[in-house]
Amino acid sequence: MRRGLRSRSWGRWRATLVGVVGVVGVVSVATMGAMGATSADAGDVSRTVSGTTGAGISGCAILRLSASCDLRGLAAVGPVPQATSPAGELEGVYCTSSANCWAVGFRDTSNDAKVNEALHWTGGRWFEVAVPSAGGTKRGDISELYAVRCTSAANCWAVGFYDTSTSEFPEALHWNGKKWGMVATPGPSGIGNDQVSYLTDVGCTSAASCWAVGSHARSLTYVDSGNLMLRWNGKKWSQVTVPNPAGTGKHQVNGLDAIRCGSPADCWAGGYAGSYSNNAFSITNEMLRWNGKKWSNTTVPHPGGTGPGSYTGVSGLSCTGPDNCWAVGIQGRLGSSSTYLNEALHWNGEKWSHVATPEPDGKTMGANNELIGVNCASPQFCWAVGYNAGISHGLLNEVLRWTGAKWTVAFAPDPAGIQSTEANDLFGVRCVSAADCWAVGYAQPTSAPEAGEILHWNGHQWLVS
Repeated sequence: MRRGLRSRSWGRWRATLVGVVGVVGVVSVATMGAMGATSADAGDVSRTVSGTTGAGISGCAILRLSASCDLRGLAAVGPVPQATSPAGELEGVYCTSSANCWAVGFRDTSNDAKVNEALHWTGGRWFEVAVPSAGGTKRGDISELYAVRCTSAANCWAVGFYDTSTSEFPEALHWNGKKWGMVATPGPSGIGNDQVSYLTDVGCTSAASCWAVGSHARSLTYVDSGNLMLRWNGKKWSQVTVPNPAGTGKHQVNGLDAIRCGSPADCWAGGYAGSYSNNAFSITNEMLRWNGKKWSNTTVPHPGGTGPGSYTGVSGLSCTGPDNCWAVGIQGRLGSSSTYLNEALHWNGEKWSHVATPEPDGKTMGANNELIGVNCASPQFCWAVGYNAGISHGLLNEVLRWTGAKWTVAFAPDPAGIQSTEANDLFGVRCVSAADCWAVGYAQPTSAPEAGEILHWNGHQWLVS
């Protein structure tokens, strides 16, 4: 189980720091006490409850750390289908209407393979749809989808990677309104052993114009890596040259985790860039912009700092227009003073600026907060999702709401429970309107495999779907 470690390029490289640089990365919430983690203070723990019903729910919302609060099965919108095995995660979600949504990720099979998973919402329930897995279905085979994007109900793309045990390669699947099929993608790192290329997000402005982003490297340690940008022209995927802000030399790392386009001539791609050497490292945000002709590096704040041991990374993007975009991610420090804080950046048409966010797990040393996905229904209504963790509780779903003036913490159920051995994590969010939003991730009760979780916002409250 990832315990909140996002399985995109930044999460991959951050995990590598444990082995390559020798610093402390994300650990099980059950062992956070050894890192000096502290409980969130009362101001950070309180939740905003809107339209919540049911005895005792408001108390759980306010006293989220209370061991007596168990929010499993709070409410149901419709059954999530049970696959061959219950284990798996949902990592991306997209809707073209209130009666047409897709959620993608992976699931474990009975013979111990990880295969692509695609769930379809048609207005009444979620059901599983057959989807190919480029990595195969034999024991040990791995395929995983990170993101999905549609231009219509009959035209969708889902991207991710597949693993051959010695290398990783990008995969792209296309929905034509009837079935999912595999489409060839270039792998810039080659096809030999110990090669890495993967896709983390996809965005489209039309059926004949899509972008997919990720990273590629010459080693499964994910270091010495470069940005990966692919473009769909209606016929095939091809690689496009983009800047690598950290450089392309030894010990340089670059990775893109998110992309959004407001028009064919206006796109943003966000991620991280940095370097490591001699057991020292520094990771900062990166933000690339497409002007219709080329991709360029742009200036962006680094709230986590730029000195040794600091890191900041973007994992989600959402835009409602050319002068209103949000980027979310994580900021903090690794090592003996490990601290993880939420990150939110705003584009006003002229520059990116850092915007303050609540920190449900607090801000002191050992705090563990991270935003992974963001989506806006309007400039005044946005959701950002992720997780937070602490000593006295497990991994909890984190949901922040943008009111047009500030980010606030919103109450969301934790289907797996909140004990120290239980985990909940949200990876993606998508709104059809301000009264119809979906969030996806995984939930893992004590001594049970992780399983995909789906939450629904009905305009008043988040409910377990």
